[in-house]
Amino acid sequence: MKDAQPSRHGSYRKLFLLRDDVIFLNHGSFGACPRPVFEHFQARQRELEAEPVEFLGRRFTQLMNEARR
Repeated sequence: MKDAQPSRHGSYRKLFLLRDDVIFLNHGSFGACPRPVFEHFQARQRELEAEPVEFLGRRFTQLMNEARR
């Protein structure tokens, strides 16, 4: 039997950290985060953990403004 999932969706699937055996349909209200977004989140989280006072006390407003843009 031919794979029911069109090949064009395969490239999108690689953007997520979902297990290969999971078909996840709920990306609207909550759910899997695309890899690039998750990686950026983790990088910011590491910055916060490495220098909490610098991150929250000195850079927070700038970072929030950038995120809003």
